[in-house]
Formats: sequence, structure tokens, C-alpha cells
Amino acid sequence: MNGTHIAGSGIGPEPASPPDVYRLPAAGIALGGISRRKVSDLIAAGELEAIPVAGIRMVTRTSIEAYLDRQRNKKDELEQLVSRTAVAREKRKALTAA
Repeated sequence: MNGTHIAGSGIGPEPASPPDVYRLPAAGIALGGISRRKVSDLIAAGELEAIPVAGIRMVTRTSIEAYLDRQRNKKDELEQLVSRTAVAREKRKALTAA
């Protein structure tokens, strides 16, 4: 595998940077400690990319990073929506009080 480290496998030297692929339990740890089952659910939903490596399903680092970016964006969008809703609520309050 040309020096590629597989997280959770004991294969390859421990790198200074994150591994390229993760076994499902290690992917769950990289995602904040979610279960292997939840990782499988995310793969089935198309949220994470899994590739076969020697017959073992592995999750790519890039798909984990992309998933986390999407979750951050959802959080930012939700915060903006809540903020706009609060501003609109205050405007309505001011109009009805006048």
C-alpha cells in the first residue's frame, strides 16, 4: 500500500498527519465518537464515501472532512435563520406596540 496508514488496523507506520482511510470504528472516532452503526448509516445515506481495501470497507479521510464541512455549513445556516427570525420577531413586536 506504499506506506499508506490505515487507521485502526495496525498497518503502516503511525503518521504525523491523519490517515488516508479509516476502518469504520476509527471513522466513528474521527467523527467525534459516533458508533460503527452510525458510520454505516452515513455511508448508506451517501454522506460518507466508503471504498473496499482488501475486502474491508474503509471510509476516506476526504469524505470525513467533506461531511464535517457540510455539518458546519448547516449549523451556520441555522444560526443565520434563527438570527433573522429573532430580528423579524422584534420588528413585529415594535410595530404592534406602536
